[in-house]
Amino acid sequence: MKYTLAVLLLIFFEISQAQTKDSTIQSSSFDVNRLTITSGAFVSGVVSKVRFGNKQLGIGIDVNLEDALGLNSTNFVFRGAALYRFGKTRRHAIKAAYFAFLRTSNKILETELEFNDDVYPIGTEIHSILNFTIIKFAYDYSFFKDDRVNMGIGGGFYIMPVKFELSIANNQSNEIVHFTAPLPYLSLHTDFKIVPKLYLKQGIDLLYVQLGHTTGAILDINIRMEHNTWKHFGFGGGLDFYKIAMRSESSKSNFDFIGNIEMGYTGLLIFAKYYF
Repeated sequence: MKYTLAVLLLIFFEISQAQTKDSTIQSSSFDVNRLTITSGAFVSGVVSKVRFGNKQLGIGIDVNLEDALGLNSTNFVFRGAALYRFGKTRRHAIKAAYFAFLRTSNKILETELEFNDDVYPIGTEIHSILNFTIIKFAYDYSFFKDDRVNMGIGGGFYIMPVKFELSIANNQSNEIVHFTAPLPYLSLHTDFKIVPKLYLKQGIDLLYVQLGHTTGAILDINIRMEHNTWKHFGFGGGLDFYKIAMRSESSKSNFDFIGNIEMGYTGLLIFAKYYF
């Protein structure tokens, strides 16, 4: 894990250096917009895996929820974000973002499944819900800024409500996981003006935290192109890679079960933006 992060940070630095050295680009002052609001569609491939029990003791089994329960592996969701710059030089900014994966499915089980103390035999018609929401709040400081490059560092909180339920016909829902907690993270970004009105923006969010008997890690890498098409409106698109892993070693923790949860997605974002 640490070597992967080191490589990513090295690539991030090299890209920034290469952009800074490019002296052939004609441009005016870098983006000094006070407020930017983006709204768009996010199309992603999602993978979710859970384990109930203690892996070190050999108890429990990893379950891919898309395969086992018939949950959609491709999602089309709304995604929105806002950024507000303040201070005389507009180097300071506060940011917020929101999007959610809300999935349900009905499936007749082809293999026996065991979750917590419940066993669902082959042939059981099962209804499942897996809701996963990401809400981000952050502060950012631009430590390097000229007419072509804006590099910044910041930090904030992820708030991630996760809800996983299973139920069978004419039976009460069995809520297996329900977890919500603010998780702190650090972020780096490099914004580069390619030509007037056209920008390349890259960012990475990192998190590793231990809260009592719960351990969590997050990696979020994104890259996008933006075009300020009109005076206050523009368009953009990009790619996002996200991975979260949570482990609970005690039922007396932020999770209400013992085990692991892993979720990840890779997706394409297309959006419109308003700015001034």
